[in-house]
Amino acid sequence: MEKTGRAFSGPELRAAAARMKMTQKDVAHAAGVSPRTVSRVFAEERPSARDGTLEQIARVVGLGEPIASGLPHPFIVVDLPCTALAGASEKLPHIYALFEISMRTRDREKVLERVRLSDATRVTSVSLHDGDLYIDEMGSGIRWGGERAIGARVLDIGDAIVSRSAFERYWKALITGDPIFQFVRSTAGLEFMVMSVAVDRDTRPGIVTVSALGRHFL
Repeated sequence: MEKTGRAFSGPELRAAAARMKMTQKDVAHAAGVSPRTVSRVFAEERPSARDGTLEQIARVVGLGEPIASGLPHPFIVVDLPCTALAGASEKLPHIYALFEISMRTRDREKVLERVRLSDATRVTSVSLHDGDLYIDEMGSGIRWGGERAIGARVLDIGDAIVSRSAFERYWKALITGDPIFQFVRSTAGLEFMVMSVAVDRDTRPGIVTVSALGRHFL
């Protein structure tokens, strides 16, 4: 079967996943395929998997192009109750860790210290100043911004739809003071769970966010 679009080698995909500090299990979950499929793709110089599978894995590790033909997936954001985390400590350990620490303290440094110990690659820290939201920290495993986002306005980085969604979630967390827990599906079909928590609201308002790739039924 003739390949369409750009062809990626297994080692190239594996190296991209390593740069994002994603395990084969992480990639499989986010791409909607089995870990065995990812292992086989990473091991082959010319992966024999279907084009659609390769393209989805490439998008997950930051190499693939946005969907260029046909109708894109609709952008979906689903607000979830934090009570759903009660039985999800094993499915979503890093998000659960953020929720747990947020019940004890909203001190930015203490919250960040705790969640970095859980998984620093999926942590984002944002500050409110001059009436706008700016990125202070963004983990290496987060595709839509990365290190280039540090110091930038939230609305100026990445895909406009994704940044707008994050911007709205951050403001919800700031205004309500409640942890905001969501499922997000991007127009490229990438799915993730995410929680944002407001910190230091009375002094230096900001938000700490932790995300987990993939769709998790709670």
